[in-house]
Amino acid sequence: MTFGPGKDYELRVHESEIAGMPREESMQWLEQEYVNLGCEPTNPVGKVLLSDRLLGVARATGAGPFAGEAEWAKTFARHAVLLMGRCNVTINIPDATVGF
Repeated sequence: MTFGPGKDYELRVHESEIAGMPREESMQWLEQEYVNLGCEPTNPVGKVLLSDRLLGVARATGAGPFAGEAEWAKTFARHAVLLMGRCNVTINIPDATVGF
């Protein structure tokens, strides 16, 4: 997770932490956070991609939970890894990118 210079945070997710987690549960969690945080679609036609949701939620939450490895940040990381189907997910807020 990158929020800018000197604000890089790494949260590790072990396979055992997401084993058996239904993808639908992760989608519901992300959607609820997106709505609760008042995130706005970045696409002018209103289509919101999964990566846009992850970026929006991380941006709205800010670096604080990630810097302190709060339980919320760990939950976010587990859902991001499960939803993206990759063991390494990199979210860069200044560049508005989600990579692997």
